[in-house]
Amino acid sequence: MNNRLTLVTIYVVILFTHIGFSMLFPVNPRYAIYVGASVSHIGLIVGTFAYVTALTMIPFGLLADRIGKRSLLLIGVTACIAVPWLYPQASTPSQLVLVIGLHGLATASFIPAANALLVDITPPPKWGRILGQFTAIALLGMAIGPAIGDFLLENCGFNTVFHTCSLMPIPGLLLIAIVFRRIPHEPSQAGRPTSGDPTLPRSSRGWLKSPAALIALLTPLFITVGSGTICAYMPLYADELGITWGGAAGFLIMALYGGSVVSRDPAGRISDKIGRFPVILFGFGISVISLACISMVTSFPALIVTTTFFGVGMGIAMPPGFALMADVAPAEMRGFGLGIANSSLQVGVAVGGSLMGLVVGTWGYEIMLYCCTLVVAIGMLIVLVLGYYARKKRQ
Repeated sequence: MNNRLTLVTIYVVILFTHIGFSMLFPVNPRYAIYVGASVSHIGLIVGTFAYVTALTMIPFGLLADRIGKRSLLLIGVTACIAVPWLYPQASTPSQLVLVIGLHGLATASFIPAANALLVDITPPPKWGRILGQFTAIALLGMAIGPAIGDFLLENCGFNTVFHTCSLMPIPGLLLIAIVFRRIPHEPSQAGRPTSGDPTLPRSSRGWLKSPAALIALLTPLFITVGSGTICAYMPLYADELGITWGGAAGFLIMALYGGSVVSRDPAGRISDKIGRFPVILFGFGISVISLACISMVTSFPALIVTTTFFGVGMGIAMPPGFALMADVAPAEMRGFGLGIANSSLQVGVAVGGSLMGLVVGTWGYEIMLYCCTLVVAIGMLIVLVLGYYARKKRQ
């Protein structure tokens, strides 16, 4: 019963915090222009969120292993409620970068702890399934949030969006206060089995050098180059194509994350049965094909379909990637390991937005989408080589 209450609490926290910050996905690019930023700098400004989370999730993962995962959940959710009130105070691009960075710091403080806490309370044969559910709920929030944010922006203005963003994490905070008071101690890891290669040095960080760990880190890195590009530039790309009716950009981002939501739980379950690598590779293939198609279409219905399929590919690849990290990392370092995996994810989001911003500023949106497709395809090739090497090593 304690584990079930903890599970529900984590899911509620993740759902509402992700609705909150994802509301700003279609809003922040426009707010950046409103405060004086150039189009070529949009990706860098919006990507500040991902850069900060990428840099801080690893130390927060270590901190979770040392001071307790529930404490970081409480601190992080509280910060996510406070920070959005700073957005209306930002009147220059540099001030906006600072606020976005603080928002990323608040988010980074609890996500590795939430991942690790889920693994702690779940038997190893179900890690793919439970991490698939976790990421599906996170993506459900990120599918809902952009549509809400775009709608509020069109009808109420920037300040209403920022204030609503602040209110979203409150249900999670209340549940933490109620449930964790009833469950005063974190589940013990004592005696829990650890999976992965038993020949790896478990007391050190040598497990990070294994091909499986590299696959687990590179999968979110390359896949989210695509999602980071779409989130940063799809609102402006839609405007250029003349898709200007209220909420269109938000629905495109919602399609991306909606496709990811529906595929994550099945992908996690399948990876528990047949192995992580085939599912990861299949997700990569769908992502590459759909990104290539996005670069070839210009109508709103076609963009919805292709963006949804990219989300499906992302949703297939990511849960087995995170489960693979849980397989490899020793129990006492799972917060650290999942922190690195989350950091890798955020690096991909940040690089996708900022690097492709340089491309779009020079050659335009179409070339940007071609370059993005190429980067994800290179990632797929690297993962394929690593998987082949890992298989040869086991033989």
